[in-house]
Amino acid sequence: MKKFENVIIASDMDGTFITADPVGMARNRERITYFKENGGHFTFATGRTYQSVLQAAPDVAALTNAPVVVFNGACLYDFQQGKELENRPLPFAPLRELIERMEASGLPFGCRMTTGDKHLFYSLEHSMTAKDFDALSARGETCLLLPLEEWKNYPLYRMTVRAEDETLRELIHRFADDFRGRLTMVPSEPTMMDVQDATVHKAVVLRDMVARYYDRPMFLCAVGDYNNDAEMLKSADLSCCPDNALDEIKAICHHTLCHKDRGVVGDVIDLLDTMF
Repeated sequence: MKKFENVIIASDMDGTFITADPVGMARNRERITYFKENGGHFTFATGRTYQSVLQAAPDVAALTNAPVVVFNGACLYDFQQGKELENRPLPFAPLRELIERMEASGLPFGCRMTTGDKHLFYSLEHSMTAKDFDALSARGETCLLLPLEEWKNYPLYRMTVRAEDETLRELIHRFADDFRGRLTMVPSEPTMMDVQDATVHKAVVLRDMVARYYDRPMFLCAVGDYNNDAEMLKSADLSCCPDNALDEIKAICHHTLCHKDRGVVGDVIDLLDTMF
């Protein structure tokens, strides 16, 4: 049996795998190759769409050898086959209720909904949302400006709320409890908040994926840096984060390793090398 045959690494992308330093990225890739050559299973668990994953890592089909969790768990995608394996869309009714209540609050925000291959907008009044529309369109992604009611005609994977950090925190303070059990409101970057079905997150889909695609118990190692990684990290057999992670993420991880720009996925594999 190969050394890492029963080990899966699930890595976040932004703030974790993706580096500003090409040396760090080269180290990540070299160690991933070593990990897989020794039987390991490597995948990503990200809030990105599958189109955005391809833009960030065009060789993702070669990098990964397990299904990839995208949209924070709303979709499981096979890059080798180029298709969705399963999806868990948002219900429209509580989503519409949340948007209407946020609008009534008077707090400045914008939002977009991501389906499998489209981004839906109902307003471009907020400057961040207008910039997102232009940037995504410039990248060749399909952006549609539609009345909110028409969103229910599409599979709704993840809504991204855009606002200043303090506004996002106030929105969570005002509405998260009221939607508990129906929707989750989790910051994914300082000016972004992900809204998804309360039963859907990276941890749930990873565990289901392991049960469905492997015929034996697997050791799950997770690495991430931000709030939308928390459930995945808490449920993993080994949880790691880069030195740039939020303090609350560091507090729930078994290990805090190097800064993401130095190649934290490489550090994770070095750590596993001492364990197996």
